[in-house]
Amino acid sequence: RLAGATPYVWGRHATTCAFGYFEDLPVDGNRWYFRPGMGAGAIPTNHEQTCLFASVLDDFAAGPAADRARAFHQVIEESAPDIAARLPEAKLVGRLRFFPGMRGFLRQPWGDGWALVGDAGYMTDPITAHGITNALRDADILARTVAEGASLADYQLARDDLSLKFFEVSDRVASLDWDIPTVQQYHRLMSQEMGREEEALIAAAAQDTPATAA
Repeated sequence: RLAGATPYVWGRHATTCAFGYFEDLPVDGNRWYFRPGMGAGAIPTNHEQTCLFASVLDDFAAGPAADRARAFHQVIEESAPDIAARLPEAKLVGRLRFFPGMRGFLRQPWGDGWALVGDAGYMTDPITAHGITNALRDADILARTVAEGASLADYQLARDDLSLKFFEVSDRVASLDWDIPTVQQYHRLMSQEMGREEEALIAAAAQDTPATAA
């Protein structure tokens, strides 16, 4: 906003999210849970902690803290009963955090003397948990663009090419208006886009590797 960067693509939907970091709640890889009208996830992270989140359309951030905590646990119980059964033995590190929801967007990511990466320039709904990947990816693309002396317009084109299809499908997931077969199809589409994203980053990295003499 300080740079005057304006969004030119907006999402139509926004979930509100509650999340916390738990000890003694190990999971084998990332886990996603979906029920009509809600979603949840468990993501292993640093210090042997698991990030546990719940997403709905109602505002988690409204009301007393105790009510918000109950709403969080209710969503976990309904959408991820196997995780809910283990929560009494887990320890919340710090406190639950609440995100009131915001429609995703793509902003103009560059101008005279500035450039944007991360949520400042491109934000997807947190229910699809791709924001950190987006930020690191775009930082890499921007750094390569600058190092090559290319136009920052090329950075924008590369970012949007790897973002727009994923953004559209992520926004459909954020609607929470789907049945299970439909949300499964959405995830297959996102997986395809993540594969394309990975291929692009691998190809770019390969250009940095010096050729080995025969």
